[in-house]
Amino acid sequence: EITNQKSKIENLQLLNYPINKLLNVMLEHARLFVKLNPGEKSFVKMRKHFGWYCKGFEGAKELRERLVQTKNFSEVETAVQQLISNNF
Repeated sequence: EITNQKSKIENLQLLNYPINKLLNVMLEHARLFVKLNPGEKSFVKMRKHFGWYCKGFEGAKELRERLVQTKNFSEVETAVQQLISNNF
């Protein structure tokens, strides 16, 4: 299942899927994860998924580095909004 999700994300990147939409999918993924797994300790498990979304666009490396240090959904949302407002 996870491998299939990763392939879908990579395919969207190859198809030049708009980055802001891809990042919105990532936010929805994180939002649903938090809903099903509340608490900062469980959020650590979500951080490993951010790397799949943050590849192949300007600012991806910096965003990925920032996202793997986040502690909650609010921090993720802020990081993504800042990237979108600065680059797209």
